[in-house]
Amino acid sequence: MAIDPKMYEKYSGRSGDPYTRLGEALSQNVKHQHRRTAAKDMSAYERSLIARAKMKVVWWVIVSVLGLGALIWRSLS
Repeated sequence: MAIDPKMYEKYSGRSGDPYTRLGEALSQNVKHQHRRTAAKDMSAYERSLIARAKMKVVWWVIVSVLGLGALIWRSLS
């Protein structure tokens, strides 16, 4: 099926080569599919390790902020 560039511009209101736009959309779709399948390829153990690491980072940030707040509170008192 051929796409007429003039009709494409007329009806879509977009200028440019419709084949280039189609190619860009297809390549973005392939990227998104690859990301989704890569996440599904991990084992449950690997996903749990990543989740634990994220929780440890959150925990350390909270502890650091509270510690810093305590230091500031103490210095102001």
